[in-house]
Amino acid sequence: MEPATTTTTTVALLKPDCASGHRAPGEGDPASNGKIVEDILQRIKAEGFVVTQRRTVLLTKAHVRQLYRHAWNDGDFDAVLDFMVSGPCIALVLSRDDAVGRWKAVMGPVDPAAAKATSKSLLRGIYGTTLIRNALYGSESDLCALRDMNLLFPPPLPSMHRAMVIVKPTTVNFLDAISVRLERAGFFVMDRVTLTISSDDDLLLLADSTDPTYADELKAIMTGGASEVFLLEGLNLIPELELLLGSPDPMHAKVYFPTSIRAEMGATRANNCVHAVHTTAAAVARMHTWFPSFFALAPESTLAIIKPVTATRHGDDIMQIIRTHGFRIDRTSRRHLSREDAMEFYAEHAGKSFYESLMAYMTSDDVIVLILTRVKAIYAWRKCMGPTNSTIAKTQFPTSIRGRFGIDGTKNATHGSDSVASARREIQLMFHVAVVAPGSVPTKALADTPSKYTQKTLHDALARGITQLCQLNPRLDAALDACEWLGRFLVRDATNQAPVVSVGVSASVGRSKPRKAAPVDLAVPSLAALHIVGFFGAPRNRSWLAAQLAKDFGYHYMNLDTVLEKKEPHEDSMAVIVKAFKRCVWKRVIVDHCPPDLTFYLAFQKHVAAFAWITVVADDVGDATPRTSHGTHASPHELPFPTHSPDEHEFYDFFHK
Repeated sequence: MEPATTTTTTVALLKPDCASGHRAPGEGDPASNGKIVEDILQRIKAEGFVVTQRRTVLLTKAHVRQLYRHAWNDGDFDAVLDFMVSGPCIALVLSRDDAVGRWKAVMGPVDPAAAKATSKSLLRGIYGTTLIRNALYGSESDLCALRDMNLLFPPPLPSMHRAMVIVKPTTVNFLDAISVRLERAGFFVMDRVTLTISSDDDLLLLADSTDPTYADELKAIMTGGASEVFLLEGLNLIPELELLLGSPDPMHAKVYFPTSIRAEMGATRANNCVHAVHTTAAAVARMHTWFPSFFALAPESTLAIIKPVTATRHGDDIMQIIRTHGFRIDRTSRRHLSREDAMEFYAEHAGKSFYESLMAYMTSDDVIVLILTRVKAIYAWRKCMGPTNSTIAKTQFPTSIRGRFGIDGTKNATHGSDSVASARREIQLMFHVAVVAPGSVPTKALADTPSKYTQKTLHDALARGITQLCQLNPRLDAALDACEWLGRFLVRDATNQAPVVSVGVSASVGRSKPRKAAPVDLAVPSLAALHIVGFFGAPRNRSWLAAQLAKDFGYHYMNLDTVLEKKEPHEDSMAVIVKAFKRCVWKRVIVDHCPPDLTFYLAFQKHVAAFAWITVVADDVGDATPRTSHGTHASPHELPFPTHSPDEHEFYDFFHK
């Protein structure tokens, strides 16, 4: 039985002197004009090739430089450049066993004169005229074919793949340099492990040759110390990674891929620094064996912001980049940040030199805010974005989001949380929801699952549920059934599931018909659970004291003057304050700059929430005794401002307590 042959591919180019189908005046037999392309295609078919892809391309000089990287130092390279861009070419992907070698044999020597002298059937001898105008091009090696495919037939929509890179024991001194090269290529280093590779099965993963001498050298190298194994993810990863590593033989790599890792660091075919492992079943099995903790990771969430101007101009492009990199977009919101929103979000930058320019930029136009989920989402999104400084991103990480769309260190296109704690804080600030870690399921499965959470607060959902429960008129002896019904309602309401049908609380309660009465007003404001402490009095030490207490005891400090700064002339001040509290995710708030106006306190307690405590800070000059009394019954002259009605006296009873 003959051994099975392996189908391989190569890239062929019909150069401008052939692709037109007509010879230039004085070149070759004019009788073949109009039939050159068809004749070459017929010959290709007769030689056992299958044309799997075809396209007509007008090459740029950048394309030609990549195809002819090995010829940059040739004296006639400039002439080759000019000729290859002088007209369209026809690019073909040819498939058969030993496609690279067979196509080179069919073309013949580079020089048409040498081809004619060798055999009359060689294509370059038939259609070529000079060393420059030699009719055809073919990939020089399998890796060159991969490069040419990537260049001339790029995938329409790149997809994420996973691979391992094994750094051999003889190259451990280059670990940092290799790690930087991998990340600058746009790959995610998802995990890394140090181990010794010595078993015959593991060594087979690294074998690039069947030569016994090579095998012995490889085994000696791999068993001589520990290897570092990187687990990578990336777009179009497999061809891009192989091109970054270069040819297995460092000598070949120096000619055709001189900037590759093996060309710069490799010595021999066995001692060539690195090896990539990816598509085989054995490779996938090793990934799970060597990186068990990674494959046990649950997906995590991070907050992303597409910043002003970028959101308007490039928002759709960046959203596509996000999805392509394996993220699931759980929540998205387009909004215009107020200065208060921006100040709260970037509170850690307050006082820094760039703070005011950052505030102006972030409030200048709409932003797109997203919650992104995938395995190691925080790390992956930050690598997608690139360095904070867009100038560095453009030079060192040109394919990153900031490299493509950023302007400078402030106007850098996007924001991403830098830690799990930051992600939780920022998601709560922007969406008023807590971060719940999803179950341990594959990222791809998560990506197909629609977002299920609503933006309702618990208070809103609870008020709605109790209202509907009251309409059902449950009996008092079915209290547990009522609790169960309310629990099911909250789950369904919060997760966008089908609404609870108001037919009864349970089997026992459900037999009573629902009342037709109007919904009951439960008078449960959504802010009622807030714990609010008010501060007013002499400003010199009051604000400092309020801010310090907020810091020491875990309260959120809210300055009413800041809240009301952006109030429009026609807006009601209390309405603006209510909006500020609805945006606030904190449940314990110290309110500073409370006005000495009783109507404010009464309105505040009606529309926002009751004060848990009110502190009057006395002036720090002269008599330092506060003008408030700590008794439960205060005479009007002891209060900081006069009272007139029973409601006001009742308020002050609480105030003094």
